[in-house]
Amino acid sequence: MAALNRFDFIGRLTKDPETKTGQSGKDRTLLTLAQDKTWKDSNGEKQKKGLFFQFVAYGKVGEILAQYTAKGHKIYLSATLEPYQSENADGTKVYGISFIVQDFEFLESKKAGGATAQDADEAFGPDTTDIPY
Repeated sequence: MAALNRFDFIGRLTKDPETKTGQSGKDRTLLTLAQDKTWKDSNGEKQKKGLFFQFVAYGKVGEILAQYTAKGHKIYLSATLEPYQSENADGTKVYGISFIVQDFEFLESKKAGGATAQDADEAFGPDTTDIPY
């Protein structure tokens, strides 16, 4: 049986993407996506709650997202879960899970600077599958 590790999200970015250089020297772009969750409680009253998810994008995917998206931008992200282990300054090991962006789709036509999704395709090409691991 093949394993399946794919998660799809639609939401709005809560802040501008942030690109950082890791200890390995590779750039990674950090994104936070917000979604609204609604439900009816036991009294039948509608409830609403914000859900927030953090993502990491590498390579061309990270470059495109950093250049062509901004806070408030509505976007579709397809990601995989990847566990990680790091160490704090005091030597304590930290374990966690990251959503690694594999694919995306712009759901709005432009960023505040006027660039469009078509501009991104022309600049980088439509194939965004070459994510380094």
